[in-house]
Amino acid sequence: METENTRLKNFRTHLNMQQGEFCQHLGIKQGSYSDIERGRNSISYQVLKKCMEKFDLNPNWLLTGMGEMFLSEENNDSFEPTVKKNNYEVKDNIVLVEAKAAAGYLQGVRQSSDFLETMPTFRLPGYYGNSFRAFEVKGNSMIPTLFGKDIVVCSKKESLSNIKSGRVYVVVLNDGSIVVKRLSKLGLHYTAISDNDEEYPSYTIDAQEIFEVWEVEARITGNLEEKNKSENNAFKELEKRLQKLELIIGK
Repeated sequence: METENTRLKNFRTHLNMQQGEFCQHLGIKQGSYSDIERGRNSISYQVLKKCMEKFDLNPNWLLTGMGEMFLSEENNDSFEPTVKKNNYEVKDNIVLVEAKAAAGYLQGVRQSSDFLETMPTFRLPGYYGNSFRAFEVKGNSMIPTLFGKDIVVCSKKESLSNIKSGRVYVVVLNDGSIVVKRLSKLGLHYTAISDNDEEYPSYTIDAQEIFEVWEVEARITGNLEEKNKSENNAFKELEKRLQKLELIIGK
């Protein structure tokens, strides 16, 4: 069965490149890339973006098998977003809010209905159209769940009453800032909780401060060592608890 992973391998061989040379262009380790071709890891957004920039890879072909392998003027145009309010005949692209563009996101959305059409887009099977949006994670406040430069794919919550305590959300605030946090509802207030709570303490957000809320449905990560790091962190935490328990028993 052909998948996006096998299509990526076919793309590399079509370029007549060995894995090592291909990985140098993409800026990733060969071992990590080999796991992608074997189907052990999914294709990250960073890898997809590099292939588009370096080799004119057609992302629609890679993800769906449809169209030509390489971008042309025609299929490149077909990849442009069409995201407008009350338009249910939108294309399947997901708008991406990169970290560098986050500061101007709120102002752009408020000032122009065409603002979203100027932003980068991509397609992801199972997540289609303007009911989803992707955000690039900035910082380390959500480690080990999310890492800096991860991409989170989110669905919009039309009402704050739809927020579920304990879930991870992207919150766009009226001051223009964008945060990724777990939310816990407390009346008309929400506690914003970081998974890396030792370095980033929780704080309160008033409902009136919120412009948009997007629930995280999926993530695209380039941190292929995350599992091992998480296991090491869990082991260290368990070790600390045992040491504390020994002290208590000793008393």
